[in-house]
Amino acid sequence: MIKRILLAFVPVALFLLVSTTILSLSLMDIKYTFESVLIGTTLDYLVDETYSIVWLFYGSSNIAFVVIYIVSLMVFKRVSKKY
Repeated sequence: MIKRILLAFVPVALFLLVSTTILSLSLMDIKYTFESVLIGTTLDYLVDETYSIVWLFYGSSNIAFVVIYIVSLMVFKRVSKKY
């Protein structure tokens, strides 16, 4: 039972870990590349909006992945019971 639970949630955990790492690296790139240039200009608002959009995309993609993964597990379980 525990082995099945681990097998089911290891891909989700790995996806969340990889996507968090990619997001962190992306935000570091934005912070050190663009933020220093945009602060104090008329485009200053773009920094905050960029962070908001990135976090929104990150959250929605993770939620979508988890939902799709759980639904596919449920479908696979039902199909395997029939055969």
